[in-house]
Formats: sequence, structure tokens, C-alpha cells
Amino acid sequence: MLVRHERPRDLRWYLAGPMFFGDLGTSRLYVLGLATFYAGLAAPYYVAAICVLLFVVGWAYTIICRVNPDGGGVYSSGRMLSPTLGAIGAIMLFANYVVTAAISTYEAIVYIGAPFDMPRFLIPLLVAVAFALIYGLNYVGARRAGTFALIIALASIGITALLALLTLDHLPEGWRHFREYAQSSDSVPFVRRWRNFVFVILAL
Repeated sequence: MLVRHERPRDLRWYLAGPMFFGDLGTSRLYVLGLATFYAGLAAPYYVAAICVLLFVVGWAYTIICRVNPDGGGVYSSGRMLSPTLGAIGAIMLFANYVVTAAISTYEAIVYIGAPFDMPRFLIPLLVAVAFALIYGLNYVGARRAGTFALIIALASIGITALLALLTLDHLPEGWRHFREYAQSSDSVPFVRRWRNFVFVILAL
């Protein structure tokens, strides 16, 4: 007997979007700092280039989702060529998620604990607690997790907008320095520009 099974589509766009924002959007909190560290006053150029690159990647994902309506993305595409390749892609993708979550959680707790002189040996324990809380949130269901992500995303956007307003007084000075750099940037070698661009991409 042939049984057709379709994956449930539990999340609307307004819940899936914040979950995506939680994965990619929060990267801007440290990517901007790393871009400034590597590229200096040229950082806006590199961030703008990455925005274009992300747009192209997002367009490519729309094709992947259309070709693989059952989901899966990378490993579904790899499975079309070889089941082994699909399995390897799935394992690498899962490992990437785990490593990224572990590094991000560890660094977040380091940043939070720095003003309080938190002992280093407590950080791995707090990371384990954070992972348990994240697991519990996902266990209760995708919709509740999406609702929580929506609240966090709105709060993050609000705080970012507030910080942007607080920097308005510094815009003239920043624009002056930016124009001075733009006038002297012709002497920067292409290899160095490409190196800075790659560093910012890896940070994201």
C-alpha cells in the first residue's frame, strides 16, 4: 500500500521570519564589529556587498525550495545525485548547526558575564543550561518557538533603532571620516580588499 506523507507546514511567514532572523539577523551584532576591525572605515562597502550576496543566496534558496517541496535543501539536492552524498550533506549541515549554536552561546555568556567577573569554569555549565532551555522551547512546538522568536526579534529591532537614534549626533563626524577614507582608498590593493571581504563573509 502506498501512503503519501506530507510534512506539516506549521509556521506562517510571520513566525518563520523571526526564527530566520534569530539565526542570521543576530550575526550583525558581531559582524559589524569584525568588519570594522578588518576593514576600518571601508566596512560599509563590505557590508553592502554582503547584503547583495545574501540576496543572491536567498534567491538560490527559493529555487531549492521549489525543486524540493518536501524540504531538505542541501541534502535533498545531494540525494538526487547519490544517497551517500545526501547523507554526508545532512551530517555536515547538522554539525554546522551544532557548532554554530555552541560557539554563539558560549560567546554570548562570555559577553554577559564579563562585567560581573564570571569564573571561566561556570561558562560551559551555563552553556549546557542554555541548550536545555532551547531544547525545551523547541520541544513544546514550532509555533510557540516561533512566537517567542517573534517577540525577541521585535525587541531586538526596537533596541537597534534606539541605538541608531542615539548615534545621530555623531553622523557628521563619521561622514567626514568616511569621505576622507573614500578619497584615499584607491591605493588599497585588490588582494587586501578581497581578503577583508572573505573575513567578513566568514564572520557572518
